[in-house]
Amino acid sequence: MGRDVVVTITPRALSEKDAARYLSLSVSGFRSLVATAIRSIKLGQRRKAYLREDLDRWLDHQAGIAPTPTLANPWDKFK
Repeated sequence: MGRDVVVTITPRALSEKDAARYLSLSVSGFRSLVATAIRSIKLGQRRKAYLREDLDRWLDHQAGIAPTPTLANPWDKFK
């Protein structure tokens, strides 16, 4: 008999609610402290998400171990 394999997938793009939870913030705290400082990724007409990497950089900056995050999108140079 075969064994069941459990695979855990951690999403790279998080909704606003999940991004707030990831940083241990309320949604309103996330909106006022973080969402204005990092880029959002448009996933549809009304759906946006935040990359875990950007959330980690913001948190590193808050801890004093990383440069200031930027709203600039590095992919803009390829448009």
